[in-house]
Amino acid sequence: MWYGQCGINPFANKPINCLYNGPAKPVADRESHEILAQLCPELSRLSNSKVCCDHDQLVNLQSGMQSARQMMARCPSCWKNFRELYCRLTCSPNNSMFIDPTRLSADKKSVVAIDYYVDIAFRDGLYNSCKNVAFPDGHQKIMNFMCGTTVGKCTPLKFLNYLGNPVANGESPFSISYPDKAKRGIKSMNATITSCNESFFDPLSKSTMEACDCRDCIESCKHPFPIKLQEYLAAKVIFSLKPSSELNRRTCYKNFFSRNCKLTGTILRVRILQKVRNYPTC
Repeated sequence: MWYGQCGINPFANKPINCLYNGPAKPVADRESHEILAQLCPELSRLSNSKVCCDHDQLVNLQSGMQSARQMMARCPSCWKNFRELYCRLTCSPNNSMFIDPTRLSADKKSVVAIDYYVDIAFRDGLYNSCKNVAFPDGHQKIMNFMCGTTVGKCTPLKFLNYLGNPVANGESPFSISYPDKAKRGIKSMNATITSCNESFFDPLSKSTMEACDCRDCIESCKHPFPIKLQEYLAAKVIFSLKPSSELNRRTCYKNFFSRNCKLTGTILRVRILQKVRNYPTC
């Protein structure tokens, strides 16, 4: 599909890839090997280090994903799935099977826009593993900044299309669209998804990465939150208030949890917050 970089995309002011229809090439230098092993360990193992990206592409991939890595730090599986999306796109030795160039540069040497065919299970799994993840400080959901809309209005397809829009997000080097259905001759990228409540073996660190915390992954919530944490989350998410706000001190608000919310069995945060939203006297 591509190999190396040729020119600059004027819409994004970032390097774009050279059109290339030959076989994957061995990773030629030590630094490239290190980046591939750190960022895309699955490809480093599976492809015998034959890839469709050169040193410059790997350096730019690493640089372009630094912000996402920091934002997703609280949830290892979210970060794993996210980097898989871009590792397969940029370096997979078989990326021509699931990428279709839709626009080339004027000299026909560079790729300016593509359709990236991603299996629905991977698309939805990636989104679901990341949709509740908060920034490291815990004050905002990352989807408020990575979807082009609020987390409540975000969907898997909106998430990917925003990431692939160089004008909207200022990060993508070229336009990436995600069609719902693969056309003839194209196979969807279907790397294995790791759910946010699953641990997994990390081939780089050679250790097990733990499942994401309950606060970033509803599926990890096995027990009800303590009452104080329920009040804090409800005030913050539903009312967008600090725990010390006037509304949080109202008697009706406290009474809701002490009188009307019976904590029996497993109660997920969403159900608790929905009850707070519908509580009429608050």
